[in-house]
Amino acid sequence: MGSLDEARSLLESGDFAGAVQAIGELLERHPENSDLMSGFYAASYWEHRQALLTQAPAGKLSGAYLLDEWNAFESLLRDKKLDLTPSVDSAMRAVLNHAARQFRHRFKEGSVGTEDMAALLQLSRNMMRLRDYRNARDLLGFALQLQPHRPETMMLLGECRALVGDEEKDALEYEKGLGTMRDAFLLNNAPLDVQAYRSSPASEIVGELNFRFSGEEKERVALWLPAEWMTAVLDHPHLRRLQSDEILQIEEECMRLERDLPTLDDRYREKAAARLCFYSLVLLHSLYHHYDNEARRDELITLIGRLRPGLLNRSRLSEN
Repeated sequence: MGSLDEARSLLESGDFAGAVQAIGELLERHPENSDLMSGFYAASYWEHRQALLTQAPAGKLSGAYLLDEWNAFESLLRDKKLDLTPSVDSAMRAVLNHAARQFRHRFKEGSVGTEDMAALLQLSRNMMRLRDYRNARDLLGFALQLQPHRPETMMLLGECRALVGDEEKDALEYEKGLGTMRDAFLLNNAPLDVQAYRSSPASEIVGELNFRFSGEEKERVALWLPAEWMTAVLDHPHLRRLQSDEILQIEEECMRLERDLPTLDDRYREKAAARLCFYSLVLLHSLYHHYDNEARRDELITLIGRLRPGLLNRSRLSEN
């Protein structure tokens, strides 16, 4: 009789018939085990849909159709009061790896369009749930080519690049991810729900801010996350170098916010201050690593200290 790990390996490889037999034998010995119950249902379900893994029905888009089928399966699982367990994740990895391959094939053919965006993003999020960050990174790269300036896509891609870089000890890939995350924050102060962040230092900062702000103050977590995060990555030199026109645009926005700040109502003032703080930190990063203007750098340090006292203590560069 095989082990649970062997049964999960069968699920992950897409050998659902073999998984039915292996998990069935284990289930006879442990009939109350929720993981075995869910795994057996997953194996049985996909054994009868094995053909879908390699061929979508006529009129259906490959990749996207397989994702729809997985969503339908998870819905049935919930209806039957079965849990999403590690064995279900093993089956999920088999099914979604096929979906990812189908999307890659379609992308090479040039048959992926904007109508596939929702499916690509959901598939990427599911891959991230499975900690398959390399696969998710590739899919998000396809999605970004379809819609180049979508903040959610950029942030998820940055997260995956940072996570892959961290896992593989690849400092350049990690900092490439940080640069993509910064660019997403430039487009949107809150491109993701704050609990969705997985990479470092974003996830740690969210934890700190959740501890600092409670109850009705929870909305301040999303408000201050970009500035807190930007401070934490000031030391990293290899973020994408901002072009002169981008610097000018950010400088103009800083001037506008700094001018308007004293006139704003209380409910808007902190939001503007947080955004001004983030923009100032983006400029400060460029002045530390890419451009040379000591006077402007000192002005920004003073401004940031006034907007958020103690914030720059996160960065070693503030000691220089």
